[in-house]
Amino acid sequence: MAFKLARLKSLLLGLCAATALVAQVDSKLITTTDILDVYKSGGATPEMLTIFDMSGSMVNCFWHSQYWTDQNSDSGNSMTIDMTTGVVSMSLGSITATGYLVDPSGTQITTLPITAAVVQQASHARLTAAKPSGSKTYTRTLDIPVPWTLFQVPTTLPATGTAPVPDFFVDPTTAGGSGASVVFDTVYTTSSTRILSGSGASAKLGYFTYNPDYIYWLFWGNVIKAADGNSYIATAAAGVNDDRNQAPPGGSIFTTSTGGLGGSYPAGGGYIVPGVYDPSTGNAATPSTTMYADKRGTTFNNLIPAGTRSMFLKKAVLQTWLSKQDKVLWAYRFLDTSGVETSTPMSNNFGNGNRYLTRLKSTTTGIDSSVAAIQVKFPANGTPLT
Repeated sequence: MAFKLARLKSLLLGLCAATALVAQVDSKLITTTDILDVYKSGGATPEMLTIFDMSGSMVNCFWHSQYWTDQNSDSGNSMTIDMTTGVVSMSLGSITATGYLVDPSGTQITTLPITAAVVQQASHARLTAAKPSGSKTYTRTLDIPVPWTLFQVPTTLPATGTAPVPDFFVDPTTAGGSGASVVFDTVYTTSSTRILSGSGASAKLGYFTYNPDYIYWLFWGNVIKAADGNSYIATAAAGVNDDRNQAPPGGSIFTTSTGGLGGSYPAGGGYIVPGVYDPSTGNAATPSTTMYADKRGTTFNNLIPAGTRSMFLKKAVLQTWLSKQDKVLWAYRFLDTSGVETSTPMSNNFGNGNRYLTRLKSTTTGIDSSVAAIQVKFPANGTPLT
């Protein structure tokens, strides 16, 4: 099922509401209960139970804050790489974007052949797509995240050769608050195939996909989401031109023929996401290859989220737990991927497996297994519903 940012907000709001819980029920209605005593106005420790959705669509990359769509699809396109040449490819529907890996500074990674260790030096792929329309060709070059884990966004772009840093939160209960750094997503540590899988000219990068409509918007979109989230703004989006210094044809967004995704929207401004190159130095015959002086379109500066839905869910949960662990009792379980229903009640069971409850626990050293189980969890194929 589609992951919405609202789910993260609901999770955090639920915790906030629980921590502020006071008497809410008439005391005459009190009954014996083994859950949170809502009849007391005292300082009872709130309890939470969370069920995590790690279905297949959770490998889709998290959306840009300005992306708007009226489509409803959880399909995703993978990013592939030729292990011999280092050429990266990705389908945008009717056209294919190609390019190469870059490190967080925006410098091309030239090490060959491509291995999992080489991929771990990269944060993005610099992809170029050329779209014909009428008598013109529109060219755009974007740095698209390659989230083999959830990346920490640097305050400023680092020096050439600096590898991306997995995002983390320091557990304040360990070693006086300067102890264990809890990396939010550690799936990449379980197998090198989570970083690079397959072989030859079409090896798959990471364990992530891009929704076709979304990746198309990143390259060609020129309308943004309105404040209500249910409509778009076209006239307010000034945007940028393509690498050839051409505005979108007719001032309106391109459409894609892939699976009916995309749409024909009213005219907007220029493109929303800045490209790598400054369009002012390009022309119809020769696309620009000169970067913006302020590098606004380089790697993390273009503000495209560098992580999947599941990775950002993990961040929301683990960061909240680690900062509030002394104020809440919190248990969780995952939706079962087996597709087999069970008649055995699971409400009072604590143990291993998707259907069993796991209580988040604090520790003064290292990382507790209850936290590690979330770190290494990766989405499964299909949509588990039990």
